[in-house]
Amino acid sequence: KGFFHDFSSGKHGDVISFLQETERLSFVEAVQRLAGEAGMALPAEDPQAAEREAKKQGLTDWMDLAQKWFAANLRRSPGKAAREYLEKRGLPEDQWERFGLGYAPNDREGLKAALVQRGARPGDLVEAGMLIAPEGGGQPYDRFRDRLMFPIL
Repeated sequence: KGFFHDFSSGKHGDVISFLQETERLSFVEAVQRLAGEAGMALPAEDPQAAEREAKKQGLTDWMDLAQKWFAANLRRSPGKAAREYLEKRGLPEDQWERFGLGYAPNDREGLKAALVQRGARPGDLVEAGMLIAPEGGGQPYDRFRDRLMFPIL
């Protein structure tokens, strides 16, 4: 049936977890061993795909930091009007974190400065959609200004 059960320890699983348990192999090592025993070749790792995935993860990390920056601004003095709006609409403060709400202040380079200070490159922030690069050249600037932020996850 493709599974094992050890009555003495109560462990139960498939062939991969069996190899992991009995021979202390990682998941990848167990799959490689089984593929070798079956005479199958595993697809070679694509270095370009790994590079794209690393870049994607980096952009995701910058977006997470941006969301935290927006959330902090909602609670600071520039976010006063946004806080009043949320209260008027009946969304209490204890729900703001649940939805990840934040406020983008009316500052052309506030988010950019905050993220560049932490090591972000403006080009990456443009690619992530957080900054706008002017068509005629020049320095990128914040896309979102003076607005309530609702992250889409």
